[in-house]
Amino acid sequence: MANANTDTKEHADQNIILTTEHRVACDGGGTHPITYYDLGKWGQATCHYCGQKFASHH
Repeated sequence: MANANTDTKEHADQNIILTTEHRVACDGGGTHPITYYDLGKWGQATCHYCGQKFASHH
């Protein structure tokens, strides 16, 4: 499972974490509760707290 460690929304918006996993976790670098997201059929997810973006990388 991929995990994001970012401290600000501005930073998160500039980076997309590429992963081969179908499920990812984000805790904003400890700034918000850990949340889990499924990349789904589109292969993308965005953290609802900090805006970190995840994308499937095959």
